Amino acid sequence: MLSVERSNEPTQRQALYKTKGTFRSQEEKRKHFLEEQKRKRNVNFDAGRNFEEIPEQRHEDAHLSGNLSKKKFGKMLMQSEWMEEVPGDLMEKWYLVPCPVGKRCIVISETKICRGFSLSGKFLFQTKALLKEGKVGRTVLDCIYNRETSTIFILDVILWAGYSMVNCETEFRFYWLKSKFEETPELLERPNAYKFHPLPHALATDTETALESLDFTEKLDGVLFYHKEAHYTAGVTPLVVWLLPFMIAEVLGISVNEEMAQQPESYPGHLEYIAEYKKKQKEKRRRGRKSVEMDTSGSGHDESSIFEESGEPVQEEDELELG
Repeated sequence: MLSVERSNEPTQRQALYKTKGTFRSQEEKRKHFLEEQKRKRNVNFDAGRNFEEIPEQRHEDAHLSGNLSKKKFGKMLMQSEWMEEVPGDLMEKWYLVPCPVGKRCIVISETKICRGFSLSGKFLFQTKALLKEGKVGRTVLDCIYNRETSTIFILDVILWAGYSMVNCETEFRFYWLKSKFEETPELLERPNAYKFHPLPHALATDTETALESLDFTEKLDGVLFYHKEAHYTAGVTPLVVWLLPFMIAEVLGISVNEEMAQQPESYPGHLEYIAEYKKKQKEKRRRGRKSVEMDTSGSGHDESSIFEESGEPVQEEDELELG
């Protein structure tokens, strides 16, 4: 059963931003992105190559992230937009992924160790390597980290054993992750170590049934929708869109459970909520504020944003205080 983390107003982790450009609709923007993706298939910015170039650190000093602290990992991640318009092909070409409350992070697994870093490149944790020694190449995953349960939820794959997945479509990347963890159950069975769990996904053919059927018991922060043909593109893209739990019934016109149906007090409606949030973000940026300081609804969490703001990593007061 989906457990929902509710909020009376947008929080840091609910930040998903629009892409610069002039389009008459979000649908038109999506078509443009797909066309550009095909045109630039072989010359796309390769986030995987950037992660390959990060120097490998020895096990004994892996906790020192000096040479990584200034790298803006957030700029290498694929970022989402709000779902302002329901995609016309939602049921045919989109996957939905439930997202737990947590901290967006980059996970880099090398020969002996696996390290987690915040969007601004600061060290979060280390554990034993994800893949067995002897495997060639680095593995880089796009994840959400829950410190309380020492669990890393895998959103997407950027590199796997040295192979870049950046120019692979969502459908293949999701299939790859699912098959690798099924073929190698020891990736999940890691005694006395951080636990890795690929997030479940389902085709949005029947969104209501998909939400009910997904094996997901974590506190729900929101739902991401991935276009099947989207490559892993650094930056904000309309080919990945986001809804908060209480928006789903309104936007998609489906039935949801009682928790997801409960809206914040004074909820103005889906588009008004988004507009209000963007306005607050613009005002804070204008005042030179580098962080988004919004109420976390008394959840007891001090989680920072899963997502970043238009290429600028969220500045956190203490990136190691996560729970």
